[in-house]
Amino acid sequence: MAYVQNNNPFPITGCGRRRTAASEGSPFQKTAPGKKFSVKSGNRTVSYGEKGYTIGKCGTKKAHSYCARSFGIKKCKNPPCPNTLSRRKWKCKGKRSVC
Repeated sequence: MAYVQNNNPFPITGCGRRRTAASEGSPFQKTAPGKKFSVKSGNRTVSYGEKGYTIGKCGTKKAHSYCARSFGIKKCKNPPCPNTLSRRKWKCKGKRSVC
C-alpha cells in the first residue's frame, strides 16, 4: 500500500507529482541566477538588480550617478521593465535621486 500524506497544501498533478509553491499562482517568486529582486506581472516574472550591488541612500553622489546613467536607457515595449523597476528602488526623478 502506498503512503498517503494528508493535509498537504500542494495539489497532486495528473502524473502524481506535487507542484511546489513557486510554480503556479503563488506569491513566492524565483529570481533569475545572479539577480537580486523579482516582480511578477501577469504571467511573467521580471528579475532585476545585480546580486552583489547594494542600493545606496537617495540623494547621495552614488545614487545621483546611477540615476543619470540609467536615464538614457530606452523604455521597454511591455512594462514593467527592469530599468524602470530599478529606478523606482533608487527613487530616481529624471537624472537625480530624490528622497
